[in-house]
Amino acid sequence: MSAHAIGRRPALEERRRLVAESLRVSNPGNNARDLPAQADPRHDCQIKLAVEEIKAYEHNPRRASNAKFDEIKESIRACGIRNPITVTRRPGEQHFIIEAGGNTRLLAIQELWAETKDPRFQNITVMYRPWRSESHVLVAHIAENDQRDDLTYWDKATGIMALKGELETELSRPLPLRQFEEELKRLGLTISRSSLSRFQFATEKLGALGASRAWMTGLDIKMVQPRLNLIKRYAENRAGLTESDLYAQVLNPVFERIAYQYAECRTFNSVALCEECELALAEYLAEAVAVVRMQLGDLEKATDSSSEGLNPRVGVQLAPPTRPPKTDVSAAGATAESLIPRKSAQPAAESPEESPLAQSTTPRTNSEEDSGGANSRLGTDGAGSRRDSERSGMAERLKQSVISFARLSDVADCLHFTSVAVCDYYMEAPQTPLHLEPDRPLRRWAWWLLALLSGQMREDLTRELPETSRWRHLFLSEGEEADRLPLVVQDELAGPVSMDMVFIDWLTDPRDDAATLLCEILTSVRSMREAMLQRSSPPDDGKQPGTSR
Repeated sequence: MSAHAIGRRPALEERRRLVAESLRVSNPGNNARDLPAQADPRHDCQIKLAVEEIKAYEHNPRRASNAKFDEIKESIRACGIRNPITVTRRPGEQHFIIEAGGNTRLLAIQELWAETKDPRFQNITVMYRPWRSESHVLVAHIAENDQRDDLTYWDKATGIMALKGELETELSRPLPLRQFEEELKRLGLTISRSSLSRFQFATEKLGALGASRAWMTGLDIKMVQPRLNLIKRYAENRAGLTESDLYAQVLNPVFERIAYQYAECRTFNSVALCEECELALAEYLAEAVAVVRMQLGDLEKATDSSSEGLNPRVGVQLAPPTRPPKTDVSAAGATAESLIPRKSAQPAAESPEESPLAQSTTPRTNSEEDSGGANSRLGTDGAGSRRDSERSGMAERLKQSVISFARLSDVADCLHFTSVAVCDYYMEAPQTPLHLEPDRPLRRWAWWLLALLSGQMREDLTRELPETSRWRHLFLSEGEEADRLPLVVQDELAGPVSMDMVFIDWLTDPRDDAATLLCEILTSVRSMREAMLQRSSPPDDGKQPGTSR
């Protein structure tokens, strides 16, 4: 054997030894045992999943079930899911969740699989998107539902405020509304700070309304929030009542009662809510409700929230502030058909051209002052005081609805309040003609509807309007001027409202705020007429039910 071969032999033996030792090494440990069974892709892509591997998003802001669920289910039974559902998966979890919309379709196909065991419904192709954050998924669901107009006001409010909490957790800092508004813009949601403030108010203060919250609208909150804030300020200045005590002792019981009533009548009325809150505060303070409303009106016009000008509670007898002397209306213009009592005429010094809407959103009438005085004088007569409060409350409720409707429909400049009208208001002839375009009918509708309800189309009532009223002058003109009213009706008022399908569709649209307010106005007028019928018809007078005087 050569010397070269002898030199290689130890090296070969060493290699053989190392190979033998390597064969005796055990398999490496399973360090991936805690990872999901399926590795998630890093980019958007389509994957196939069993329907049982997917769960609906548990924080979906839309709480109500889809009214078209059965229709969607039958469509999937016949044709399958045409548009892929979008899913994602939280880190470390085994199941997938809906990433943006599709909860109804998922529930439908899961039911079909459970009921039929048809292989067509066992697996579906989905669009997978990598996990980003809880806030991202919540934003996607809010945007998807909002785009389809599937969210009630309450659902959107709770969803947005839940998103605020999620962002605060992720950012590890509180978000004032201004910064929250900026974060929403960054996430693709444009919501004004005033809307965010109303969302926050609704979710923090109105939870006791229960199921009735589902029927609240943004218009309701616009009306309720400032009124309850006034009540809060008045209760604090008047009785030292803190906000938490006010809600616990006065307002929440009202909300709970409304929630209970909602289970039976299935309606929600923001004006009635404010009215009930004012009644509850008046009872808590042992004051006449007309006085409370008058003080709230004064507080609303105040430039600050100080107690200056408010009556202290202890040791002082409350009374309405001094008003100009009232002039009695002549009975010559009264008619027996009127079911609502005439109020005393407003002072001649008050000009009807000065719209009360520019002064206060809760104009006061002499009837409220009178009822307040009656309540004070009849303090021992609980039933009489209650009836006066209810009548005053009905008038106030009607006024609030009329004001909101007039503002929303852009006829607030024509609305004037007077105690001589059937419903305490009348519509002045507009300074500029109403819109005549077919696609802009709301202002014309609103003027005519409010004018007809006010009773100003009756000559006897029109004669009692202020002499400075242009409508009164046109309506009562004689001689050569008698033809002016028909010209104004056609040229400036575009003629009476016609009951066509466009009008009926608008009136019955539950999503239209103006139509909803008009229904509230009609309800208030009916309630007032019913109260006056009961007042004018003794129970033992022998009248047959259903007849009128």
